[in-house]
Amino acid sequence: MSEKINNLIPDSIDKNKINKIIGTGSEGIVVSYDQDKILKITMRPRISPDKFLEICEFIYRSKPSHVMNVYEFGTFENNKYYWYLGEKLSPLKNYEKLEIKKNFYSYYRYTSKNIPFQYVKSKSKRLNEFWNFLSQFDYKYNDLWEENIMRTADKKLKIIDLEGFVTKCQ
Repeated sequence: MSEKINNLIPDSIDKNKINKIIGTGSEGIVVSYDQDKILKITMRPRISPDKFLEICEFIYRSKPSHVMNVYEFGTFENNKYYWYLGEKLSPLKNYEKLEIKKNFYSYYRYTSKNIPFQYVKSKSKRLNEFWNFLSQFDYKYNDLWEENIMRTADKKLKIIDLEGFVTKCQ
């Protein structure tokens, strides 16, 4: 792990449990942590610290079925950076990526224009359950890309980027 990244890791995180970088993006990095977790550090937050902490607390307390589990979270450097420890998941299969693409525009209209969400039904019960969950969840998700969705060992789809939950439903 580079010294620059090592300096970004909050003091409350055991640096000995960090394995390797597993992803980088425009906002931050994701590292493998311990055996079954990830640590995400956001360096260019899209949402306010209060909104980030509200969303993490909600996910931590309610453990929604189609959102990755969150074990710890916080901010550091005077709320300049955000972090959370979350559930380690696996990438989507190609057919699951196609399902996300099929329903993206309809979900986008739901989140941005309040047009009722009508998803294209799948032959897969678990994919239909994912869309049904999103249409009834307490927060609208404005970053629904295949990169932000992963799967558990039992193939349940879960959202992994918590900062995409920006609008609380009425």
